[in-house]
Amino acid sequence: MMKLNPNGSTAQSFGVRSSRGGSGKVSRGLHSSGCVLQCVDRPLTSSLTKQENWRLRIWCPDRFEAAGKITVEMAADALRRDATLVMKQEMQLRLDDERQQVRMKMKEQVHALLRFGAEITKMTYQCDSQYGSRAVVSPKTMKDSFSQDGSLLNIKRVHWIFSELPFATHQDVLPHRKSHMDLAVENVEREMNITWAPARGEAEESHRNCLQHVYSKILYDKKQTITKEERTAHKGSP
Repeated sequence: MMKLNPNGSTAQSFGVRSSRGGSGKVSRGLHSSGCVLQCVDRPLTSSLTKQENWRLRIWCPDRFEAAGKITVEMAADALRRDATLVMKQEMQLRLDDERQQVRMKMKEQVHALLRFGAEITKMTYQCDSQYGSRAVVSPKTMKDSFSQDGSLLNIKRVHWIFSELPFATHQDVLPHRKSHMDLAVENVEREMNITWAPARGEAEESHRNCLQHVYSKILYDKKQTITKEERTAHKGSP
């Protein structure tokens, strides 16, 4: 049976060491994996997208919401007060396109995080076509693993991947104590050339920006999809 640390963490059970306590599996993996911590810029598929991404974007932290329809009212908030309806409609389309770009980039990094966590915890699933167990390599196969195996060990694997690896584990390994979300946001800011305008009103520095909200929603939605009760043969929950 897996043993928990005194603080409830399962990190040591999966061979994880903090930067202060040595170089464990995750420490080496986090620093060597380009898709998790060292966010590598991928080549853009078209010159149009490349030109768009080189343009400096100055965004308000609440430029768009993580989910739901982009409304004309939201678009109006990104424009000056005397903006015409045509200007608002154009901005509405622009915000929708920007959010789609952010979602795509964040999803890639969340998927990379899940693959890395599955590798560290040695998560497997039963493959019907191969007649045996295979390593989990995607959110889909992670969902298969969780639906097939409701053991305490597998439940703790999923819990660690979603609740500890992106946060405490990353912060323990990195010298500046950055979470995976911090690095994912920095990568998107760099790829899309985003800089932030001063927050409106008396917003605190701790107030999350739209990129952070998109990341949190994608990670939450992935966990809900993978652990959905009606798709499992057990009632276990991470």
